[in-house]
Amino acid sequence: MASASRPFGSFLLALLAALLILVEGVLLLLAGTLLGRLGDATLGAAVGGTGLLVAIDGFLVLLLAIGLLVQPTAHLGIGISLIVFSGLSFLGGGGFIVGGVLGVIAGILALAFDASAFEAKGPTRPPPGPDRTCGRCGRLFSGDASACPFCNAPV
Repeated sequence: MASASRPFGSFLLALLAALLILVEGVLLLLAGTLLGRLGDATLGAAVGGTGLLVAIDGFLVLLLAIGLLVQPTAHLGIGISLIVFSGLSFLGGGGFIVGGVLGVIAGILALAFDASAFEAKGPTRPPPGPDRTCGRCGRLFSGDASACPFCNAPV
C-alpha cells in the first residue's frame, strides 16, 4: 500500500484514523458539556475531560500523518508514534474503535516503508576539475572546459 516515493497509503489511513479519533473526542466533549448542563457536573466533567484528551490525541495523530507525507525519511519514528497514539486512543473509545485500528495499521505500514529513494545519494555528476588560469586573458575559471569560458581561447 506504500508507494515507491512516499508512504501515501499509510498517510491516508493515518488521516482517516485521525479524523475518526477527533470526531469522537469532539462528540465526547459535547456530551460532557450537555451532562454538566443537565445537572450531573461530576459526570459531565469526566466525560468532557476524556473528550478533550481524545481530541488532543486525534490532533497528534493528524500531525503525525502530515509529517509522514512531508518527511518520509522519518518514517520509523512517525510509525512508532502512530502506533502509540492510536493505541492510547482506545482509552477513550479509539475513534469508534475503527480509528484506533486504522492508526495502528498506518503505523505498521510506516515502519515497513522503504525510504531508500529519499536517502542522501552521491553527486550525480563529477565534481569540477581544478581551477585554471587562461593563458590569453588571464582569468581564473574552474572545470574541465576545452576552451576559456570568457575569451574562448583553447586551453
